[in-house]
Amino acid sequence: MRLGRCGRFGWLYPVEYKRGRKGEWDNDELQVCAQALCLEEMTGKSIATGYVYYAQSHQRQLVEISEGLRRETIATINAIQILLQTGKIPPAHYSKRCQGCSLYQQCLPQAAEKVLRYQEAN
Repeated sequence: MRLGRCGRFGWLYPVEYKRGRKGEWDNDELQVCAQALCLEEMTGKSIATGYVYYAQSHQRQLVEISEGLRRETIATINAIQILLQTGKIPPAHYSKRCQGCSLYQQCLPQAAEKVLRYQEAN
Protein backbone atom coordinates (compact mmCIF):
# COMPACT_ATOMS: atom_id res chain seq x y z
CA MET A 1 0.00 0.00 0.00
CA ARG A 2 1.09 3.53 -0.69
CA LEU A 3 -0.45 6.66 0.69
CA GLY A 4 -1.58 9.25 -1.78
CA ARG A 5 -1.79 12.93 -1.01
CA CYS A 6 -4.31 15.20 -2.59
CA GLY A 7 -3.46 18.84 -3.10
CA ARG A 8 -1.97 21.14 -0.50
CA PHE A 9 -4.36 19.95 2.23
CA GLY A 10 -2.69 16.54 2.47
CA TRP A 11 -5.82 14.35 2.28
CA LEU A 12 -4.89 10.72 2.66
CA TYR A 13 -6.12 7.84 0.57
CA PRO A 14 -4.83 4.27 0.18
CA VAL A 15 -3.40 3.09 -3.13
CA GLU A 16 -3.04 -0.67 -3.57
CA TYR A 17 -0.66 -1.84 -6.29
CA LYS A 18 -1.43 -5.11 -8.11
CA ARG A 19 0.85 -6.80 -10.64
CA GLY A 20 -1.95 -8.19 -12.75
CA ARG A 21 -5.21 -6.77 -14.03
CA LYS A 22 -8.63 -6.43 -12.43
CA GLY A 23 -10.19 -9.75 -11.61
CA GLU A 24 -13.79 -10.86 -11.37
CA TRP A 25 -14.12 -10.50 -7.59
CA ASP A 26 -14.27 -7.63 -5.14
CA ASN A 27 -11.33 -8.63 -2.94
CA ASP A 28 -9.18 -5.71 -4.14
CA GLU A 29 -11.86 -3.23 -3.07
CA LEU A 30 -12.18 -4.96 0.32
CA GLN A 31 -8.42 -4.67 0.80
CA VAL A 32 -8.44 -0.94 -0.02
CA CYS A 33 -11.38 -0.42 2.33
CA ALA A 34 -9.56 -2.26 5.14
CA GLN A 35 -6.56 0.00 4.57
CA ALA A 36 -8.86 3.05 4.67
CA LEU A 37 -10.32 1.85 7.99
CA CYS A 38 -6.77 1.57 9.38
CA LEU A 39 -5.92 5.07 8.18
CA GLU A 40 -9.09 6.41 9.78
CA GLU A 41 -8.22 4.77 13.07
CA MET A 42 -4.64 6.09 12.96
CA THR A 43 -5.46 9.65 11.89
CA GLY A 44 -8.98 10.25 13.18
CA LYS A 45 -9.95 11.50 9.70
CA SER A 46 -12.60 10.08 7.40
CA ILE A 47 -11.34 8.40 4.21
CA ALA A 48 -13.87 8.54 1.36
CA THR A 49 -11.86 7.09 -1.54
CA GLY A 50 -8.93 4.89 -2.38
CA TYR A 51 -7.44 3.41 -5.52
CA VAL A 52 -6.23 0.13 -6.94
CA TYR A 53 -3.48 0.43 -9.53
CA TYR A 54 -3.21 -2.51 -11.94
CA ALA A 55 0.33 -2.62 -13.35
CA GLN A 56 -0.46 -4.95 -16.26
CA SER A 57 -3.08 -2.62 -17.71
CA HIS A 58 -1.58 0.63 -16.34
CA GLN A 59 -5.04 1.49 -15.01
CA ARG A 60 -5.96 3.12 -11.72
CA GLN A 61 -9.40 2.24 -10.42
CA LEU A 62 -11.26 4.50 -8.01
CA VAL A 63 -12.69 2.74 -4.95
CA GLU A 64 -15.50 4.59 -3.21
CA ILE A 65 -15.40 3.74 0.49
CA SER A 66 -19.19 3.46 0.82
CA GLU A 67 -21.15 2.36 3.89
CA GLY A 68 -21.97 -0.92 2.15
CA LEU A 69 -18.30 -1.63 1.40
CA ARG A 70 -17.41 -0.71 4.99
CA ARG A 71 -20.02 -3.16 6.35
CA GLU A 72 -18.79 -5.94 4.06
CA THR A 73 -15.15 -5.28 5.01
CA ILE A 74 -15.92 -5.23 8.74
CA ALA A 75 -17.93 -8.46 8.41
CA THR A 76 -14.96 -10.07 6.63
CA ILE A 77 -12.56 -8.85 9.33
CA ASN A 78 -14.87 -10.25 12.05
CA ALA A 79 -15.08 -13.62 10.27
CA ILE A 80 -11.28 -13.79 10.05
CA GLN A 81 -10.95 -12.90 13.74
CA ILE A 82 -13.27 -15.79 14.62
CA LEU A 83 -11.17 -18.16 12.50
CA LEU A 84 -8.01 -16.98 14.28
CA GLN A 85 -9.59 -17.26 17.75
CA THR A 86 -11.03 -20.74 17.20
CA GLY A 87 -8.11 -22.07 15.19
CA LYS A 88 -10.55 -23.69 12.76
CA ILE A 89 -9.38 -23.62 9.17
CA PRO A 90 -12.16 -23.70 6.59
CA PRO A 91 -11.95 -26.64 4.19
CA ALA A 92 -10.27 -25.99 0.85
CA HIS A 93 -12.62 -26.05 -2.12
CA TYR A 94 -11.10 -25.56 -5.55
CA SER A 95 -12.69 -22.94 -7.77
CA LYS A 96 -11.63 -20.62 -10.58
CA ARG A 97 -10.60 -18.07 -7.93
CA CYS A 98 -7.80 -20.38 -6.74
CA GLN A 99 -5.77 -19.77 -9.90
CA GLY A 100 -4.84 -16.23 -8.88
CA CYS A 101 -4.51 -16.78 -5.13
CA SER A 102 -1.19 -16.01 -3.45
CA LEU A 103 -1.81 -18.83 -0.94
CA TYR A 104 -2.45 -21.54 -3.51
CA GLN A 105 0.79 -23.42 -2.75
CA GLN A 106 -0.02 -23.53 0.97
CA CYS A 107 -3.68 -24.45 0.50
CA LEU A 108 -3.49 -26.94 -2.40
CA PRO A 109 -7.28 -27.28 -2.73
CA GLN A 110 -7.12 -29.87 -5.52
CA ALA A 111 -4.77 -32.07 -3.49
CA ALA A 112 -7.06 -31.90 -0.45
CA GLU A 113 -10.01 -33.10 -2.53
CA LYS A 114 -7.97 -36.00 -3.97
CA VAL A 115 -6.86 -37.09 -0.49
CA LEU A 116 -10.48 -37.20 0.67
CA ARG A 117 -11.45 -39.39 -2.30
CA TYR A 118 -8.60 -41.84 -1.65
CA GLN A 119 -8.99 -42.24 2.10
CA GLU A 120 -10.08 -45.68 3.19
CA ALA A 121 -13.32 -46.03 5.06
CA ASN A 122 -12.92 -47.06 8.71
